[in-house]
Order: sequence, then C-alpha cells, then structure tokens
Amino acid sequence: MNYIVSNLQEMWDKNAEEAYLADPYLFYNGQSSGVFSRFKSVFIAEHSIKSKNDFYEVAKKTDYYRDKFLSLLIPHLNALNSTKLDNKFWETLLYVGMDRYVTLVYDFFQNTERNYDPETHISYILEKEQFRYPSSFDDQRDFLQHDDIGQEQLFSIYIRVFYPEKIREKKLSSITLESSKLDLPRLKSFFNKLININNLPLKITKYVLQLAFSFCKKKVLLQRVLFSDKNTIRLLIKSFGKISADSREIKFPKEMRSEVLDKNFRTQLVNILKTIKEPEKFELFFFETIFSMFPRLFLENFPHTYAAINKWALPYKNINYVVSETWPSDSIDALKIATLRNLYGTKHVYNEHNCIEHCYVGSLIHKTSMLADHFISLGWNDKDIKNLEPGGSLFDFNRRSYDFNLIKRHKVCFVAGALLARMPQYSSSYSFASYGALASIDVTDKFFSNLSPNVIKNIYFRSYPIERLSGVAKYNYEEVIQNKFKFKYIDSSNIDSKEIMLTSEIVVTNYISTTHLETLSMNIPTIILIDKNSYHMSDSYSSFLDDLKMAGILQTCPEKAAVFLESIYDSINSWWLNEEVQLARRKFLSKNFGNPEELERKLLTLSNH
Repeated sequence: MNYIVSNLQEMWDKNAEEAYLADPYLFYNGQSSGVFSRFKSVFIAEHSIKSKNDFYEVAKKTDYYRDKFLSLLIPHLNALNSTKLDNKFWETLLYVGMDRYVTLVYDFFQNTERNYDPETHISYILEKEQFRYPSSFDDQRDFLQHDDIGQEQLFSIYIRVFYPEKIREKKLSSITLESSKLDLPRLKSFFNKLININNLPLKITKYVLQLAFSFCKKKVLLQRVLFSDKNTIRLLIKSFGKISADSREIKFPKEMRSEVLDKNFRTQLVNILKTIKEPEKFELFFFETIFSMFPRLFLENFPHTYAAINKWALPYKNINYVVSETWPSDSIDALKIATLRNLYGTKHVYNEHNCIEHCYVGSLIHKTSMLADHFISLGWNDKDIKNLEPGGSLFDFNRRSYDFNLIKRHKVCFVAGALLARMPQYSSSYSFASYGALASIDVTDKFFSNLSPNVIKNIYFRSYPIERLSGVAKYNYEEVIQNKFKFKYIDSSNIDSKEIMLTSEIVVTNYISTTHLETLSMNIPTIILIDKNSYHMSDSYSSFLDDLKMAGILQTCPEKAAVFLESIYDSINSWWLNEEVQLARRKFLSKNFGNPEELERKLLTLSNH
C-alpha cells in the first residue's frame, strides 16, 4: 500500500495497487481529476482533532515545545552569530515564526505517527540533494503549509530518523530549490508598491506629503501598518510630519541572497540541541528538521542582514516610537523593530491587526502583546494583558454607510472563505483550515442544499480572489459548489469586495475573519454561517458571540440558516433594522471596536512626547 503525503505524483509508487492518503485534502482535491483511479482501493486518514478538548490539548503541547525550543536555541544563536543580543530581541524575531514552525512540524509528526505503518506501507523519499532550505520564517511557513515538497521533505526526514531500513530515494525530474522570499527584497518592495493602485489620488497625496515633511523631526515611525491612505494622510498632516511612514528601501548585500549553506554550522546546532536529557521522539524529529528547515536568515545570512538593517535604522535613531501590526508575520519587519529597540531604545507600539483572535483557544495575543512596549487593541479590553490600551482601527472597515434606500444590484452576496489544508498555528481563529475546513465545506453544502431554486438563482457567489491564492494549499470546494448549484453570478476576481457587499441586500459568509467585521461596521445585513464544533472560544470568552447568535446574525446549523434566510428573504431590511438586531450589532461592535479617532489620538499624543 502506497503511503502518500503530497500531490506530487512523481513520488507515488507506480506499482502499488492500494493507496493510503495521509491528508483528506489530497483526496478532496484529487477526486475530480480521477488521479486516484489507478488504485484499486484508497484509504484516507482522518483528522485527530474532533473536539474543543482535543484542540486545547494540542495547543498546550505545542506551546510547551515552542517555549522549550526557543530557550534552547537563543543562547546558541548568539554564540554561532558572535552576538550578544538579549532574549527580547530574539523573541521578537522568532516567537511567532517558531510557533508556526513547531505547529506545522508537530501536526505532520502526529499524523504520521498515527497513520504510517512500516509493515504495510511503501513510499519513496526525496534525495537529500533536493531538500529546500527556507530563507525566512515567511518562506518556511509557505513551504511547510502549502508546498508539496515541504510535505515530502518532512516525510523524508521522518523515515531517515525512525525507519532507515525503509529508505527508497527518488530524484524528482524538476524541482525549484531556490527560495523566493527575502532573496530579492528590493524587487519585492518595488512590486509591493505596484500592488493595489486603488485610490491613486490619495496615494499620490500621501507620497507628496511624505516629501514635504521629509525635513521635519520625526517622532513616530509607521512600519507596515494597514491604515487606509485617508487615515494615514490625516496623521501626517495633524502631526506636522512628526508621524512618518517608513519608505526607505533596504540595500541588502548580495551575500544575503546567497543559497550557500554552512553545513558545519547547521550540524553543530542540531548536535547541540540533541544533547538535551532524555529527548522525546518528537523532539528528536524536530531537531533533525532544523538542519534543512531553520531559516537561513538567522544563520548563514544573519550577519549581512543585521548589518543592512543597522544601516537602515540609522536615520531613525531619534524616533521615539515604531508602530507595526505586521511584525508577527514578517521576519524583516520584526528585525527592524528589534534593531531599533536594541540600538536606540525605540519603543514598540503594536496595533492590533484587522481581525479579532484574542477570544479563541490557542490565541497568541496574550504573549505577542507582551513583546511590545504598548499594545493597542481594536477596542476591546482584557485586564490580564498589562500593557493593553483599548484603541480603534484606522483600517478601511467602514468605507461608507450602507444605504438602505438604494436599489441594490444583488439580492444575496455569499462571501466564501479560503479554506486551507493546514493550520499554521493551533489557534481556533484558524478554524477555516484543516479539520475546520472540511466542517465548513459540509455546512456550506447543506446550507445551499436547503435553499429554494428561487434564492439560489439570486446569489452572487464571491470566492476568495484567485490572484491572492497562487501556491496556497486550499480545498477547491468553490468549484464543486458552483457546479452543483446554479448561482446568479460567480466571481473570484480581485475586485474590491466591499463595493460588492455595499450593493447587496444581504451578505452571507462562511468563515470568521475580516468580512463580517466590515459588514457589521458598515451596517450591511449579515449572516455568519459557521460550524458550531470548529470555532472554540476560550473559557473567559465563552459568551463572546452570544448576542450575534440570539439576533440571528450568527448561524451554526446550516439547515436552520437556510430556513431563516428564506423567512426574511422578502423583508431583509425589516429584520435587520429591528431594534433587537441592531442592539446586538452595536453591542458586539462597542465591546470590540473603539472609534478610529481614539487610535489617531493615541498616535498623535505619542508624536508630541
């Protein structure tokens, strides 16, 4: 029986009559093309997480490993790089990346331990010469979460460590060994500027203001914040240039883009880690992955990269505060912040990203917030986070008020989430991935199956923009759904979804992220459809969504959700404008969102320090 871990058919055994698929995702996406028809029988692994308790236990376990591995790694990173950087520097740089690294490797390890049978399963593994060496944590996340080679590489390491007698190597005919991320950062920066040229006049105005205020004394640096152009312009003007957005390109030396590996360096690091007393089986596996999977940014490329960041930071030496929301997911942003703090004592203000995750089991907010000097939330408060200041958001949540009197182009807009194959973190805010993705597919299908043809034919089906999903391992359920039901219109373009939602009588979405925050903020009639057994709230936030559920905004039973939509179909505004529904909406927003002016006021106050 061929044990299959990826979609790479070249790695499958051509002579096997049976297949065991290590991930349901492989079968779901492969069945429509008939790729498994070559096998007489196909067995499919199941996800191990089936309850809130399962999720809590695995989140607790990976938290333990992450903290343990960080405590082991940091002293040796200083020694190997000949630096004396403090723990906070390295934690700022590594914490979230290590959490995702541990999560993705642990998830693979647990699945393999549970499903792989060396007595009955046969497989090929990759030659070591075809291993990939990620450049950064961003690159590593893509590699382990979305890339077939990432899965094959993990499996190859697993077999080499625990079942060397089962080694059967295969050389792929074509494979991209070079990492793409951070190897051409200036080119990446250039293309980032070209992406999304909406509101071009505002972008030009912002650029001109940056030039006009370039000689002013800066106090606050905006480092990759997702503020709207309009709000950024207000900050620049009101602060008289004391607040500035980072626009300096970093001139990385060619050495940083090198793929050359220091194998002695990496072997030394792995051997040091393996000397811990009585290592567990997972720990031995994880340590072996470090040789090929620990990012080059923090080993071979660190001296050159750190030197380049030091040069970038010099003009900002008199900045008092650096504001960033993207740093947990961007290695270079995190390095900038850590460097400014280390060299010049710059304070880090962490403004919350445009989604809510503090209420979920496995949330990292309580830890990542403490790595900053100030944490400004979207508006919610939690007394357990000592440096938290309830604020607001300058993201474009509320572009304009919804006009109930305007005749709408669409009756129902269904906004479909991108349902991912794997969770990058054991945070229940990612319940649209892995086992949660399958549950969401089932809920979505049952919802549409219980709607009348009259409603179905008036649905504008809005898929996640396909341009943003290149290379992403996701369930292709939209295609299955679209072939099964005859919708009014199907759209997966890069058109701004806010404009589509504002011209719809009601929006239905099947995941919790940013969409429902936008629609509730703009007062667009909304139904949130989720699986009740996927999104797990932490004990202290167990009633977090209750108000929305009582008002009918949140639906957890697809059949009842379909009946509900049918019941309000001809009187959507009457339902939505009912005082009980509006009260539930306002209560949810008031608990979690402050006024945008509050964040603006806080930043302007900092600029006057």
